[in-house]
Amino acid sequence: MMISPFTFSLIPLMLSQAGGLVDVTVDLGERSEANLPCKVKTEFSPINHYYSWQQINRLVYSFDGGRSQEGGVDEKFRGRGGTGGDLAKGDLSLRLRGLTPLDEGVYTCHVFTRTPEMKKTFECEVRLLVVANSTPPVIEEKANPPDLVLLSCVTDRGYPEPVVNWTHAGGLDVSAPPVTEPRRDPVTGLWRVSSSTRVPADAPANYTCTVTNTRSGHTDTVVWRVGKIPEPTGPSAQQGLPAMGIAVICVLLTCLVLCVSVAFWIKRHLNRRGTCVCVSIIV
Repeated sequence: MMISPFTFSLIPLMLSQAGGLVDVTVDLGERSEANLPCKVKTEFSPINHYYSWQQINRLVYSFDGGRSQEGGVDEKFRGRGGTGGDLAKGDLSLRLRGLTPLDEGVYTCHVFTRTPEMKKTFECEVRLLVVANSTPPVIEEKANPPDLVLLSCVTDRGYPEPVVNWTHAGGLDVSAPPVTEPRRDPVTGLWRVSSSTRVPADAPANYTCTVTNTRSGHTDTVVWRVGKIPEPTGPSAQQGLPAMGIAVICVLLTCLVLCVSVAFWIKRHLNRRGTCVCVSIIV
């Protein structure tokens, strides 16, 4: 049986399938585009092959006739896709620009060969994961009568949803369970999280709010003090006052002795030269 050139070029494509889902994680704090890999072990011919990228049933990017094709591309991805590798070497990677967390998901590259009919010959899957470290947390304090203080810890623009924990001096969890209110921006896909807890107003202590990104492992903390350090009172504080007065008097007397000594030395030194000097000391 004679094998046509088109059938022959199909064989290495079929043998080069990756056979597994590849994860690609992009940190939005470092870049705003992703390169989703897909490579076949043969040269890609614009004449013999056609390929497209899809996310579920949405067309993300297509290449046919030696150039990119915008027809049929989903509005969400229009103008954002492009070639991310050397097509001549079989690198069909997708370059996706303008990333947001809403772009997360599984992307599939479909490769077709004309033999002479259009026939699917290769496929690879890439899971795109996005991470964004949220802003450093900020704590606000509000009075919560009669004897409590309301502490609110707020962080913004994080993905996935930031985890917020409260602790106080000693590393123990705060006694009152915090109330967490997460909110996701429908346009950017980023999270804003506010966590509030009530603590005693009359018990001075440091309270720590910790924000963690579970995907990147990044952690931010902020410490807030409730109440003031009490000033010393009682017999011990009263005993400290006389001691401080005595110390001040000793310092003043020492300075006076030094001034008199210096003045006497200067007068004696000048008298040896036959010069009359009048030195007055004002205390």
